[in-house]
Amino acid sequence: MLIYVNGCHFDANKPSILASDRGLLLGDGIFTTIKVINLHLIHFAEHFARLQANAHFLHIPFSFTHETLHCACLELLKANNATNETFILRITLTRGSSKRGIDIADNCAPNLIITISKFPDTVPQPLSLNISTFKRNEYSPLTQIKSLNYLEAVLARREAQDLGFDDAIFINTCEHICEATTANIFFVGNSQLYTPTLADGVLPGIMRSHVLEAAQSLNIKVTQASIHSHTITQFDECFVTNSIIEIQKVYRIGAQLFNKHSLTSLINQQIYKLA
Repeated sequence: MLIYVNGCHFDANKPSILASDRGLLLGDGIFTTIKVINLHLIHFAEHFARLQANAHFLHIPFSFTHETLHCACLELLKANNATNETFILRITLTRGSSKRGIDIADNCAPNLIITISKFPDTVPQPLSLNISTFKRNEYSPLTQIKSLNYLEAVLARREAQDLGFDDAIFINTCEHICEATTANIFFVGNSQLYTPTLADGVLPGIMRSHVLEAAQSLNIKVTQASIHSHTITQFDECFVTNSIIEIQKVYRIGAQLFNKHSLTSLINQQIYKLA
């Protein structure tokens, strides 16, 4: 398997990044993951826009255009003969190397890394979720950034799996539901759609926005607001979303069961119609 690093292709099993890279040492970088079907990069324009905005917020130089980055992705896929199947493509941008410490040097040269992996053949099954003991800081600006530091998510998922669940849900300091470790979350109650507000410490996911668009096209009322963790018993359905799984049903949060998925399936069908 070949990977892309700063304009060149390298063997994925050989070193290609310096040990002084800040992405490795400090988690100083950003990323996005894109589903690829037969060389079609799903929602690439939105992924590019978020990557560019995140880089700007973190003061990481971003010199790529939509066209140049898209071409780099296609070239890597073709170099790996990944042309007629479904793949997961990840774009990672680090600040690059600098001297020891956390100060940002003016002459940092960012590292752009693109990797691909085969899309799993297994059919996603409805999830069981646990409410994590690790709380999300809704005041942190990093909740709005897809950064390289995913340690909270790593710990939360491990905690959930140790308890017999598939994944975890974060709540914030006010006990409001935020999201799963790698996905946004939605609830259905009284034929209406509910999802946590971004202000509660939620990443503005790309698939999240498409679910909202699909619901609007179906004339389904959508409420983006704080959802207290103690109120999940009022909902009939639950699902999570990201750009890779798209929509995945949830059948349990803690002891609360969700046996209905009719509106979830309807929204899922509508997303494919709008694609």
